[in-house]
Amino acid sequence: MGEDATAPANSPPELDLRMPLLGSCGWAGGLIGRQLQQLPAGDVQVAIVVAGTAIGVLGAWGIIAGVVARRPARAPGWTLAACLLAFLAVSSAGYLRAERVEATPVAALASRTAYVWVTGVTISDPRIVTGAHSDVVVLRVRLAEVGTRQVTYAVAAPVLVYADPSWADLALGSTVRFAGFLGEEADDPDLAATLRARGDPSILAGPPAWWRAADRVRASLRTSVEHRPPDQRELVPALVVGDDAGMDASVAADFRVTGLTHLLAVSGANLTLVVGALIVASRWLGARGRAYYVVGALGIAGFILLARWEPSVVRAAAMGAVGLVSLGVDGRRRGGRALGVAVLVVLLLEPALADSPGFAL
Repeated sequence: MGEDATAPANSPPELDLRMPLLGSCGWAGGLIGRQLQQLPAGDVQVAIVVAGTAIGVLGAWGIIAGVVARRPARAPGWTLAACLLAFLAVSSAGYLRAERVEATPVAALASRTAYVWVTGVTISDPRIVTGAHSDVVVLRVRLAEVGTRQVTYAVAAPVLVYADPSWADLALGSTVRFAGFLGEEADDPDLAATLRARGDPSILAGPPAWWRAADRVRASLRTSVEHRPPDQRELVPALVVGDDAGMDASVAADFRVTGLTHLLAVSGANLTLVVGALIVASRWLGARGRAYYVVGALGIAGFILLARWEPSVVRAAAMGAVGLVSLGVDGRRRGGRALGVAVLVVLLLEPALADSPGFAL
């Protein structure tokens, strides 16, 4: 009797696969949504989105009704409804985001290569690209206002900007005003157009405090290796926080030839080292229990600011959060749940990651 009584306690905990299943359904929806974005706009697509939204609302209502009625949490009907909702939410999020970008006046102006004045916020660091005749700075700007000689529009449209080398020192998060020619060469469905800037930008406002703090840390990292040879001086920031803006093109080409390009992208290993060091330091300072989760969450947020909101950083942050949850009590069960939640959250924030090989890995 004693052995029978203790057997269940010593047996491994039963795995709860419902959240990983929801994450898988959301991923499938993201893949479908990406395919819909490649099709020409039409009544069929609109009907699909409307029907999907209606079914999603019904699924959400069914889940809420089940919770209110206190039905068994493992009832297959509610799990099926939740899976359907996850599928439709992610697929609709990606498709509707692309439709919203295409429906802005920016896309219409880009179709005729209009010369415009724009106001917007930089959402990526400037990168210098070596061209056939001269260097070009490439960055992303979220436009808030676009105007021609006749009319001015209030918009919320991200564009890819090609500018002169004088833009290279423009800080991420700055509010700028400049002129240029809109174009339709953008391949990313999340971008409304490209914009070839003319002249230097007028800086209307500097970046917020959190971006300024992150820039100081990145600058201090570059300063710490200034005494090293040029290749090493450029490589260290790229390996640590993905800051490859100063890397020589030949060094980047060597990494591609040897199949080591992934080392230049921020991964879960970078995040693990940072968050792990913070947790160890907090333990020395007397932190215990749930304080570890707070320290870990702050570490993940800080790392995102340092490494920027890039696809590889988003993936690393998601997996870092999963690992952080798995370190706690009942980590095997809670880690699986956290993985499903992480997949859904990441795809709802960045639906374009659904068909990314890095996301699958």
